[in-house]
Order: sequence, then C-alpha cells, then structure tokens
Amino acid sequence: MGFKSKLRLVQVHRYLTYGVLFGLLFPLASWSFLLGWKFDWSIELLITLHQQHPLLYVIDSAPLFLGWLAAFAGYQKDQLEAERDRFYLAAFKDDLTGLPNRRSFHQQVLQQHAFHQPNSRAIGTLLFIDLDKFKLVNDSFGHHLGDHLLKVIGERLLSQVRATDKVFRLGGDEFLVLLPPVDLSESQAEAQARKVAAHIIKVIAKPVALEGHLVTVDSSVGISLYDTSESWDRIVTRGDNAMYHAKQNRAQSIVFYTDQLHQELIAKTCLLEALDEGIKSDQLRVYYQPQFNSTHQLTGAEALTRWEHPTLGLLTPDQFIPLAEQHFKIATIDGWVIESVFKQIRCWSKLGLLIPKVAINLSPVSLADKGFIALIDRVSGRYGVQPDQVVFELTEQVNLQSYVDAIENVLDQLVVRGYHISIDDFGTEYAAMTTLKRLPISQIKIDRSFIADIESNKESVAITQALLMLADALQVEVVAEGVETQKQMSVVNQLGCNYFQGHLFSEPLLPNELRSLYQDYTPTCQTH
Repeated sequence: MGFKSKLRLVQVHRYLTYGVLFGLLFPLASWSFLLGWKFDWSIELLITLHQQHPLLYVIDSAPLFLGWLAAFAGYQKDQLEAERDRFYLAAFKDDLTGLPNRRSFHQQVLQQHAFHQPNSRAIGTLLFIDLDKFKLVNDSFGHHLGDHLLKVIGERLLSQVRATDKVFRLGGDEFLVLLPPVDLSESQAEAQARKVAAHIIKVIAKPVALEGHLVTVDSSVGISLYDTSESWDRIVTRGDNAMYHAKQNRAQSIVFYTDQLHQELIAKTCLLEALDEGIKSDQLRVYYQPQFNSTHQLTGAEALTRWEHPTLGLLTPDQFIPLAEQHFKIATIDGWVIESVFKQIRCWSKLGLLIPKVAINLSPVSLADKGFIALIDRVSGRYGVQPDQVVFELTEQVNLQSYVDAIENVLDQLVVRGYHISIDDFGTEYAAMTTLKRLPISQIKIDRSFIADIESNKESVAITQALLMLADALQVEVVAEGVETQKQMSVVNQLGCNYFQGHLFSEPLLPNELRSLYQDYTPTCQTH
C-alpha cells in the first residue's frame, strides 16, 4: 500500500479557502490508507492575486472521486477572481462616475515612468479641471442632482478625449486629464495642451438638464507640463496650483504652472494665515469715503475695509477680501464690519454728526448665510441704528447672478425692515439686467472704469447715459464712482447723475478724520 502526494502553495492569500481544502484532503488520504486504495495522484495549486497573474488551479492525475474536488477548486477560483475584480474596482475606480480615481492616476504615472528612460525628453501634460460654482448647484438643487451633473461631466470628458488620453476623477468637482508623454518641444506641448483645454471648457459649458432646470457650469483648468522623472504628487500639486490661479483670475480660465505662480501662491498662503491673526488682533480698520450731490452737500459715505498688516502696511480690500471669500473667512470679516459701522453711526450721532446713509459692502456668501438677518436685527437693536441709515452694497465684480436664488429672500427681508440695497461696480461685464429685475435695488453705482475716460471716450459717455436712462426708468438712485476731476463731474452731471464719490471730493478717511472735516470740534470717539 502506498500513498504519496505533492502539495505546493505559492503566494497564499486566502487562508480560509486553503483551510477548507486541507480539511477535505486529509480525511480522503486517511480513508485511502485504511481501505487499501492505491492511487498515484498529485495536486498542484498555483495561487496569486496579482493583477498580471490570475488565479490558477492545476489538478492532474486525480482519481475519480476527486473530480468533485476539482470542481470545487474551480468554483473557488471563480469566486476569488470575482472578489479580486470587486477589489480592483473599489480601489481604482470612482464609485460615482466610474472613472479611474487618484490611485489609478498614481499607477498610470508609474507605468509611464517605467516605459520611458530616465533621460527621455518626452513631455507629458496634466490638465487639472475644477468646476466653477459647483457648490451653488448642490445648495440650490440638492446633492443628488449635483451627483448627476458630475456623472454627465465625466461622460462628456471621456467621450471627447483621444484614445491615448486618460480621464480621472480626483474627488469632489475635480477631474484630471492626462496626455501621454510625447517627443515635442515645450512650446508645441503648450500649444497642444491649450487646444485640448479650450475644447474641454467648451464641452463642459454645454447646459445640463436637472429636473426641469437647464444648468450651465464653467470650469477652470490648470496645466502642468512634466517629464517622466517627476513624482505623481508633484505633478498633481503643480496642476492644482495652476488651476487655483485660474479660478482667481476671471480673465483666464486656462493657466500653465510656472515657478513665479508657485511663489505667488506661497505668498497668498502666508497672507491667509496672517489674516486669522489679523482678525483676532484687531488689525482691521474701517475707512469712510464721503459721497456728495452736485451742490457739494454730504449725502452719505461708503465704509471701506482696510487691513493694517504689521509688516506689509495698509492693505486694500482687493488684496485680501477675495482670499477671505475663497477660504470661507468672509462672513467673519463682514460680521465685524457690520458691527463696527453700526457702532460708528451711533457714535457720530452722539457727537452731532449726521451721515444720511452709510454703505456697507457685503459678499453674497455672507448674505446667503442663514443667520444673516438675525445678525442684522441683533446689531441694529444693540446700537439703535435706524435701517434707513444703512445701504448694503453688492458688487458686480463677482457673478452676482449665480447667487440670486440664494439671496433674493434675504434682500426682501432687509428692504421690508427699511434698509437700502445697492449694486456696486454696475455696468461691468459681469452685470446682468435680470439682477435689477429680481432684486429690490434702490441704488446703482456706475463703475469707475466708465468715469475715468468719460471726457474723451464716446463709448463711455454712451454707456453712462444708457445706464442713467435705465436707472431713471426703474426709479433707482445713481452714484458715479471714481470722480477725480471737475471735468468728469461736469460731464456726468450733464448726463443726469446727481450723486458723486471720488478723490475730487475726499479720499477715504478714518472716522475721526471724517468728523473733524465737517465739524469744528474734535472730541474723541472710540469705536474699538
């Protein structure tokens, strides 16, 4: 009687499976020995879960009664292969869009590195794509429709790229398109990348139907050219940096990464970190620029926020407010400004200085906050400020139209309480006439770009005249911003504008400077 067996296990990863198999093989071997069965058979199992080496079961010289064992082993193989496929999908595919994910991108870059020699001159291209105002879609229509939009965008990208290009979803509303390394000059690679990016932006911008709404989203694209020796995280970071710059610069939706751009981003990061400390340390200041009518009577003032940075000096709003908006700090700043202005109005009133109306610039982001009305009521009650003394200004330098749904009801509540609503920088390329139709506007401010050359530019004269006629038809007040010369004032006044703001009358002033300018006495009034 003899019984011999060979069992070789290579790269064992499924201990439970092998436990079952051994549990079956051992009893069979025992009965073979006791009953005198004589078989010469061998079983070889070669197991691996590696992607390039599928699971393999080889069973040879098996006796008849082991046929079912072979079938069982084959079943186990199918199960493990299916589980391997599920694992791969979970690890390398995005659940929502089905596109390859970040891990898959990493793997793709590694494969490129393995294929190309270290000294290769081939240039690869990464397009880092971010959807603009996607959060607004989620907030307005719900996350389920936001998810649908992402699926549509993913399908569009996949259908538009070349067979050699790869599309990935990085997460959120961010996508990557990877163009394979090719032997091109840098200028040729840039031209190719710009062409592809422009096409992608056009494709993404096509309207998407979301439960009866046609939604259009724009996109910003950052481009990173790379050689095959660079790490995947460096490639992504550079593309991300370029995309971030594209989102900040509305005139450029496509931006290439450069070392200078990187240094600018580092400076902005440092500024953002310092802003938190600036708010806590009372480094923000409110200046007031007076407004006058055609007879040089004081009719109001605009509150302008400045940051007294300890090393950079006095920073204007355009140097830090956009940064605060992008990083969700603007509501804190706006809340601080509102409190300061209301407090200052009460202070001036006690000193006998009556400013008919004080304008406060607000971000639509702050207006969309659910607690905004409660904040206004609380501050107004604390300082006893009458609503008709305050104008809330919204700027057309951002796409105000995209926020209309979120802020329309809030503005209506403010108007019911007696506050005034103004649109700043009116007449710029971002202005939308439907804003005047839907929002309860009582004042518009003509952008300074039309006033600057109104003495010599016929187009500026025509646009300003048209805006004044529109305002007259809608019965809203008009203020001309940026009036620097007597001639500018004269031309605008002849066109029908009666209210002015600019350095011709006064530069922005600190509260006590404004009071001193219009009163003979100078008692101290603390606002901080």
